[in-house]
Amino acid sequence: MRFGMTASKVSNAIFNLQGILSDRTTNEFKFGYNAAPTRIEAVLPGGGVDLSASTINLTGSVANFGIAGQGASSGITIPGGLVRSNSAQNGRGQPYDPYTLSFIDSLSSLRGNHFIKTGGELRMIRMETDRLGGTTYTYQNVTGFLANQPSSIQFLGDESAPSVFNNGAGGPRHIEQEYYIGYVQDEWHVSRMLTLNFGVRYDYYTPIRERNELQVKFNVDTGVIDPPTTPVMRSTKTNFQPRLGATLLATEKTIIRGGFGLFVGPGQTEDQVQTIADSDRVSVTLSSGPNLAFPLDSNIATASARSTHCRSALDASI
Repeated sequence: MRFGMTASKVSNAIFNLQGILSDRTTNEFKFGYNAAPTRIEAVLPGGGVDLSASTINLTGSVANFGIAGQGASSGITIPGGLVRSNSAQNGRGQPYDPYTLSFIDSLSSLRGNHFIKTGGELRMIRMETDRLGGTTYTYQNVTGFLANQPSSIQFLGDESAPSVFNNGAGGPRHIEQEYYIGYVQDEWHVSRMLTLNFGVRYDYYTPIRERNELQVKFNVDTGVIDPPTTPVMRSTKTNFQPRLGATLLATEKTIIRGGFGLFVGPGQTEDQVQTIADSDRVSVTLSSGPNLAFPLDSNIATASARSTHCRSALDASI
């Protein structure tokens, strides 16, 4: 029996400083820290063949003999220690160590019938992560399984293993990104009956990157791997978001509210992380040859990927 285990230990802290600058103006500064180290891994029972880094896909069914109340055959359970790591792949484990640092400041001022507020935020996102891969053996039927004749073997290396793309660099990947946010708004008390709120917010999210430039970006237009300093994506710099709202006291018992605004976001972090954390690792599928058997030597799979990469680099230089 196999269990998937996810463990997370969340911690956060905040520092808040408020100051009265005058009888009409106040300032508030906040510093925030948030962290959520997470581990995703499989737990297998002890004994027998070690499948902690493997999964066996076996199609078909087996006959039931002498089991009262059961059908003539039963499906086959897929044994192994690989779990669903993210939306793209399986692996034997996936550690995340993310944290954010937020520097937030806001200034509020009362000017006649106007309550004006402006502020900004710098949010620094940092994450250390690894991808622990594994090997998937696929057999077409029970006969092929008993004869150890898989139809295919898929090997997925560790992100922290020596890189075949970046001169043997290893270790976990360190992901960085920043958010730059600013806004200004005005709450205008036009009369006792009507209040208007209007303003604008601006957000800029830097392209996600690897601290030591160990990402691998394949250029679909040129057919070669770009230099590691090439950004993996483009970030929009025109994220101005107007906001408008109104509150109307229609009668003593009726209040009407309405508003309009444009909103943007940085996108799902898990999708962005895959462009870096899943790019610099070996992924090989074997469907023929003398090495098509259990167990597969990971060194052979890595050598195959290294050979393919060298041929691609040679072709690009010609």
